[in-house]
Amino acid sequence: MFDAQILWGQDEVYTPWFSRQGDNVTFSADVMVLFGTFSQLRVECYTKPDEETRDGTLVGSGTNMRVTGVHHVDWEEMSQLVRFKFENDASPMAVGAYILFRSLDLVWYDTVFAG
Repeated sequence: MFDAQILWGQDEVYTPWFSRQGDNVTFSADVMVLFGTFSQLRVECYTKPDEETRDGTLVGSGTNMRVTGVHHVDWEEMSQLVRFKFENDASPMAVGAYILFRSLDLVWYDTVFAG
């Protein structure tokens, strides 16, 4: 989805809303650097119907990435619009804490019912 990003201190950012490409999604992040006391990347997925103006509904629960490397998480039952929240969940006392990460391409798939 995007190249390397840095989150300083206890920063949090949201992606813009975008249209879903399937019922479910596999999200992958490559966490390259976790610097600071108890730094961890927290990722949450929000979804909403395209006619609504509210903030959206949290899908399942967020996921914490506490070590470097590639991490995957699946979220199911998306509405028409989707966005992600990224947060540096570092200790408030961690001076100079930062996370360097990148979001990899999303993998969309539909729910299949055997009948």
